Amino acid sequence: MLMIHILHGADSFSRQESLHALQKELDEDGSLATNTSSFSATQTTAQEVMAACSAHPFLGNRRLVILEGLLRLVQGEGGRRGKRGGDSEAAYEWAVLVNYTESMPDWATLILVDGEVGADNAVIKVLSERAEVRAFPPKGPKELPKWVQARARRIGLRLEDRAARLIAQTAGDQERRPGQEYVDLWALANELDKLACFAGGEMVREADVQALTPVLRDQKGYFLCDALAEGRSAAAVKLLRELLAQDEPTQVILSTIAGRYRRLAIARELMDRGESSAAVGAATRTSGYALEKQMEQASRHNQERLRRIYRRVVEADLEAKLGERDEAVALELLVHDLASPAPEAE
Repeated sequence: MLMIHILHGADSFSRQESLHALQKELDEDGSLATNTSSFSATQTTAQEVMAACSAHPFLGNRRLVILEGLLRLVQGEGGRRGKRGGDSEAAYEWAVLVNYTESMPDWATLILVDGEVGADNAVIKVLSERAEVRAFPPKGPKELPKWVQARARRIGLRLEDRAARLIAQTAGDQERRPGQEYVDLWALANELDKLACFAGGEMVREADVQALTPVLRDQKGYFLCDALAEGRSAAAVKLLRELLAQDEPTQVILSTIAGRYRRLAIARELMDRGESSAAVGAATRTSGYALEKQMEQASRHNQERLRRIYRRVVEADLEAKLGERDEAVALELLVHDLASPAPEAE
């Protein structure tokens, strides 16, 4: 059995699950809980970690030592700084532990856990020949539906494919924290656990997900815009009626639609000029799966059609404000017009 394991990457959920699986595998005699020591590299020393590895197991066969943050500390991120400066100082201070692993006692297992680090990380380079190294990069938007289904099967949740795609889409569209370009799998796993409790072994379908997931209930306006931009008229009308039934103000719905088509027009203009997806994302303040979907929707319409659509949105707004039509009627006619297929000439 390998004595050193390195788990690193931005996907903290999968990383933590892998750590738990390792702990379970190592706990052959049920004594591992009392023989486990956990340290943070910024709050301990190499000598303390080595002492924990060297200590004989208490009423058991194995000792487990978990050290978090060493890879990033050596890389110079969030660590102590001194006269040697950044990563060189940390590497000097912790080199004794790296050397110690060559003669670590047979009963000890050392697991290094960390976030995203560079490919040239010094600790990984030195230990890779005698350690199992597992990287956990963030899940991309195309990977999410598969991940959702795999997670659902693991917890005994039966998900219709459309329901899995909807859950994945919602997670991919959620607003990120500044600098975060990946999906929060912790929150996503929590939603799946809730759905499993509700389902009781029954198949969960798309309508169930829309009704039961709070994020989805709050995003019906967003899904209405998706249906409009993708020409799904029946879905658009259904979502509009649901929004009106829950007393969503018509002006809020109109504003949401106008905002979507404004961003699509900006995206289409930049795409026609040959700009990169990064430039489109910066101009429309979108990223990840939301950006990918926005560009796909923009590609469905040329600039002239997008201008006509925007004029139609303004027209519907004026009809309601001037009393020429009931607000709900004006909105439903607008939704019908926008979701209709583009003329062949376009």
